[in-house]
Amino acid sequence: MVTYRLSYLFGLRSVEVTVDTRTDRTPDGSRRIELEVTVDGQPWSTYVVTVDTRDDGTVVEYEYTADRRFGLRRVPQRIVANRYRDEALEAQGYAVVERNEQYGAAI
Repeated sequence: MVTYRLSYLFGLRSVEVTVDTRTDRTPDGSRRIELEVTVDGQPWSTYVVTVDTRDDGTVVEYEYTADRRFGLRRVPQRIVANRYRDEALEAQGYAVVERNEQYGAAI
């Protein structure tokens, strides 16, 4: 487990982020890493990452689940992030093969 402070809004605000990790092996020998993220002690998100080495390189698959609600003002941010995410990853040498995103609404 690691905890660090993250400042934003030009240092006017900050939060304490904690990341707790667990690593296992899958039956086929891949590594499975689970990360639970909390912000100021409140659940934020969970990531489940599977890392597998294949003949042509390393394959990383991840599943992200938000453990908190986000307001409607976050929708434009998600649209912009989705538009440029693959290009940003490709600029760093990654190849995005497939992406599947789902959103839900809590009432």
